[in-house]
Amino acid sequence: MRKEGKPQREIATAIGFSQLALSKELKRNCGQRGYWQGQAQRLATKRKSLRKSRPRVILGEVREEIEQQLRTKQSPQQISGAMHR
Repeated sequence: MRKEGKPQREIATAIGFSQLALSKELKRNCGQRGYWQGQAQRLATKRKSLRKSRPRVILGEVREEIEQQLRTKQSPQQISGAMHR
């Protein structure tokens, strides 16, 4: 559709995505010869492998308490309420 000169908004509507999502996808994954699905997948996989994981925020006794409550099948909402109190 891009090669046919269709606007991004029309392409996005046709494939069921927002125009913003389509714009980001094309910006991230277009090469010198345009957009190619295989190339886009390789680039996405490469970006994912380079991404660093976030450091753990919950540590020590608090983490142990949360893990214990999860083992007793409490929901995240229940745990959050208990921790807040």
